[in-house]
Amino acid sequence: MANPEQLKILKSGVAAWNEWRLKNPTEKIYLTQANLEYTNLKDTNLQEANLFRAKLQGAKLDGADLFHANLQDAKIRDADLEATNLLLAHLDSANLCEANLKDANLQCASLKGTYLHKANLNGAKLQNANLKNADLSTANLKAAGLQDAYLSEAILSGATLDKANLSNANLVGTRLWGATLHKTILTGAELFETQMAKWELKDVTCEYAFFENGEKVEFKSGEFERLYAGNNVIEIEYQD
Repeated sequence: MANPEQLKILKSGVAAWNEWRLKNPTEKIYLTQANLEYTNLKDTNLQEANLFRAKLQGAKLDGADLFHANLQDAKIRDADLEATNLLLAHLDSANLCEANLKDANLQCASLKGTYLHKANLNGAKLQNANLKNADLSTANLKAAGLQDAYLSEAILSGATLDKANLSNANLVGTRLWGATLHKTILTGAELFETQMAKWELKDVTCEYAFFENGEKVEFKSGEFERLYAGNNVIEIEYQD
């Protein structure tokens, strides 16, 4: 359960909370299962806070610092996390459906089984993030940085990945039905058993990629119109 004194300070306002944290830098933050729905936490210092199963639906967390915070199984649906620092945060099984994560820093974060349906991740930094089994269906990942991200068996059906950087990403068994990948970077990506359709990739940059049994396939041109890798069949249509 949440520490009642800490919860009282947090609910008294961002300025009071941040001042208290400056004076108590070594204090462990326990906000487990706290009800913070629709609370204004903009620019709040929540570094390494324990927010396990916290209720944060509709909360304003834009610009907040959640470095290495524990948000596992938290309810964060429809919250505003624009430009929020979530570096190394634990978000496994959290509900972030329809949340605004535009330009958020999620590098090296754990998002295993996280619900991100319809989330806005435009420009988000997801390098080295673990998104195994995450639900990113119809999410906006335009221009997102997904280099070295682990997306095995993630659901990206209907997602927007235009101009996203997926170089060296693990897309083994990832579902990409109906996703758009216009001008997406896929160099070095693992595409074994990736589920996609021929028309879904256009003007993709991919100098090489890995397919069945780790087989490396190099392309004669960095850019091509279409690539179809479903059922381990590789078909390439180069630009004129």
